[in-house]
Amino acid sequence: MSGKVNLAKKPIVDLRKDAGRSIRRRNLGGLQMDIEVVLDRSGSMEDEYQSGLVQRVLDRCHALCAELDPDGQMPVTLFHNSAKQLSELTAQNVDNYVQTHISREPYGGTSYAPPLEQILRRRRCEKSFLGKVKPAQRAVMVVFVTDGVNDDAHATARVMQELSKEAPVFVKFIGLDTGANVRFTTLERLDDMSGRSFDNADFFRWDSSLNDDGLYDALLNEVNSAMNGMKKVGLLA
Repeated sequence: MSGKVNLAKKPIVDLRKDAGRSIRRRNLGGLQMDIEVVLDRSGSMEDEYQSGLVQRVLDRCHALCAELDPDGQMPVTLFHNSAKQLSELTAQNVDNYVQTHISREPYGGTSYAPPLEQILRRRRCEKSFLGKVKPAQRAVMVVFVTDGVNDDAHATARVMQELSKEAPVFVKFIGLDTGANVRFTTLERLDDMSGRSFDNADFFRWDSSLNDDGLYDALLNEVNSAMNGMKKVGLLA
């Protein structure tokens, strides 16, 4: 049964246990990935920030980062019609991250391309003097959280195609079901879009039917196939 997302406050140590169980269930023990989060700051998200939902989303993403990312530091990018990279989320600042780092940021529209373009610039593989790509040592999972329809579908598709050719990045698009019956048409298309060097996107809807174990299973879905795709096209060592 679908319905509005309603996440309970939960200690990070318990969330790490949930994440660890999912990693083991999927035979991903020993996996190392960099984790980033991209957060929608459009006007329709105001209730989700005020209610504490976004903070609880960050808690869960940080727990996964703590299990997979060796340095435990998680870049955070905020977007509406433009994008802004915020201070990295760490074990020291996770508890009040939204209040401390996001609460004063303005709201706006919904454009997906700007944060993806920032990630492309930061995560693009280096090239040798002869133009040959130097494979990266670790893949990157970008947890992209939004509650609505974007206004730049064409630009978003273009950036996702570029990412698949230049960066070892797997984008996990999450549609927050806020009870507004939103259709995530663009995210569904990105999940199966043609014109990419490898399948660098996955989409799922996050609603009240999804518990923490299910959430982590959904986040880790297609990770193996994405990494195999990165290796096949020479983006990942």
